[in-house]
Amino acid sequence: MMSMPKKFLKFLCLCGLAIFPASANPARADIVTVLFTGFLSPVAGSGMEALNLSLKDRFASNLPAVTYSGQAFEYTQREEAMEFINSFDNIEKLFLIGHSFGASSAIQLAGIFLAPENISVDLTFQIESVDNPLGSPPGNVLPANVHAGYNYYQISTGLFEPQGETFVQGATNINTEVFFNDPTITHTSIDDDVRLHAQIFSNMQLVVVPEPASLMWITTVFFAMLLIGRRPERRST
Repeated sequence: MMSMPKKFLKFLCLCGLAIFPASANPARADIVTVLFTGFLSPVAGSGMEALNLSLKDRFASNLPAVTYSGQAFEYTQREEAMEFINSFDNIEKLFLIGHSFGASSAIQLAGIFLAPENISVDLTFQIESVDNPLGSPPGNVLPANVHAGYNYYQISTGLFEPQGETFVQGATNINTEVFFNDPTITHTSIDDDVRLHAQIFSNMQLVVVPEPASLMWITTVFFAMLLIGRRPERRST
């Protein structure tokens, strides 16, 4: 006859298996991404347009249950970007991406337009961020409504080559020349870099589908049940 404590333990194990597996499955999310091009860069044929198409294809291939909606804008089109965001009834994950002046526009969109509406941003991606002439806030500090950010930069060596922000407060700052072991990356080529496009998708994927920490709990419960089932019962004398 199984003792009461053992019965209770088995009941808890069964409850654990019934409750926790859902967190191990990919989470459904409606992803909205706004991208801004840099100075004098039209959307058509830009690195941001290529990145948007790459993200759409990668999410469709790797996370088909997740819906992705993205649009690229010129760095001056912050109001249009806000209208795009407001066209959605429900946004589970919001990402802002920009290159050069466009990276500054992404920060301005978060701090000036979204913050007053109590809209939070899950991730920002600043690619060679350069402050644009549209006003504050500056691009070297993440606004309070941004949960996390990545600042990807290179080290300028050309006489007239712009130098993006090398440190953004609150963000993860990454020198792409070191990260990709490639000193040939420049301010004007970085937004077209397919390696960076793949890395940005990986950064976004971790936010959309967090690593299932509960898997360790599930594994522990499973083996506990095995041990309970195999332990021989004590016979009363």
